[in-house]
Amino acid sequence: MEQRQLILATALSALVCGSVALAQPAPANPAPAVSASQPAASSAAAPAAGAAKAEDQTPFTIENSLTVRDPFRRPAPNKDTGDLSSIPELQRYEVDKFRLVSVITGPKKPKALVMDPNSRLHIIQEEDKIGTRRGVVTRIMPGLVTINEKVVNLLGQEEDLEAVLEFKPKEEKSRVSTK
Repeated sequence: MEQRQLILATALSALVCGSVALAQPAPANPAPAVSASQPAASSAAAPAAGAAKAEDQTPFTIENSLTVRDPFRRPAPNKDTGDLSSIPELQRYEVDKFRLVSVITGPKKPKALVMDPNSRLHIIQEEDKIGTRRGVVTRIMPGLVTINEKVVNLLGQEEDLEAVLEFKPKEEKSRVSTK
């Protein structure tokens, strides 16, 4: 019994210190024995295939377990490649690029219909996030939508800016788009 405890304590201390890697399980199908009648080239290829398979599977150690990515965390968007698929469409463009199309008011929550630069329509309501500067829709009134954006000033302090999307008649929109 003492010998079993000694072996367990030694294995545990080696594991905690990180000097010993955990053993990999033996393969289920052992390699077939090579007979003398087979050519030597095939026997040389078999160890090379086994070596390539062993290189792909690194042993699990304490050191490399800390560098493995957390599978439950969302991957951050890569700004270098321009991949915007993980960012909601309302947060891909600046607030001044949106155009207010209509406002729906009533006894319940008011809603607004806005168009993004790609001519896609979005229904927004109060407390929705919009814009690239963490803007939040604060008020929806007939003819306008008020958005509160958070920006960082030159001193590194966060400030709130109020942006307003106003309803523009079609004549103004067509005049702007022809330039």
